[in-house]
Amino acid sequence: MTSAPVRLSGVRAFGACAVALSVVLAAIAFGAVATPATAQQAPTLTVENGTTSPGETTTVDVTLTRAPNGVSGFNVTFTVENGTVAAITSASPEGEYQLKQSGVSADGTTAWVKAVDVNKNYQNDSTSVPIATVTVQGNASGETTLTATPSPIQNDNGNDMNPATDAGTITVERGSGSTGGVGGTGGGLGGTGGGTGGESGSASSSDTTNTTTTSTTASDTSTTSTTTQATTSTTAASTTTQSTTSGGSPGVDAGLALVALAAGALLVHRRD
Repeated sequence: MTSAPVRLSGVRAFGACAVALSVVLAAIAFGAVATPATAQQAPTLTVENGTTSPGETTTVDVTLTRAPNGVSGFNVTFTVENGTVAAITSASPEGEYQLKQSGVSADGTTAWVKAVDVNKNYQNDSTSVPIATVTVQGNASGETTLTATPSPIQNDNGNDMNPATDAGTITVERGSGSTGGVGGTGGGLGGTGGGTGGESGSASSSDTTNTTTTSTTASDTSTTSTTTQATTSTTAASTTTQSTTSGGSPGVDAGLALVALAAGALLVHRRD
């Protein structure tokens, strides 16, 4: 009779251990099932980053990372934080939606898009769901954020989604196409003008040189002509001298003439 309570106590202890083990196993099983659900990414409305330069544009994508219950339609507003750095030029719904609408404010600081998924293209657990594309123009170098605000995005159950938002950064860099580059081109044109002036100066210098050369040539020609005339005169004088020398002395010729005349006169006298 004294051993029975001992056995009962052992049974009770074993039962308590079994219950505790069951609780632990249940907790592990629940955790194993719940872990994948908690690991799933929460929906986030993400704006892509973009880079441009003053006067140029860049286009960025806006995406919903995940839609647990699908997307039936949306109305999303975009805002540029600093309008002096960049401005929105256009926005349009992106994807297989219907009834698309969009608009941009006059100053380019805000824009909006609307669309409806009539054909049920984006169902439960869709990922990387396209929402819109936004085109931004750079105004001045710097950075500004581009924010997307859902107002609202509805799922296929007709309920509003409240996704997190991840703004994009628009960077406007001063590059080759900026105003500084244009100024550089102006400087190049000024250099060309200077080159033209240099050519004109060269032309003037060339003309001066040609004029000097012409004057020198004319002077040389005149000198040559004078020298030639002097040479000719000298040659003529030399020729006359040579002729006179070859013809004999003037005194001898006169004597011979007188002798001839005397002889002639004597012959005439004898005939008479």
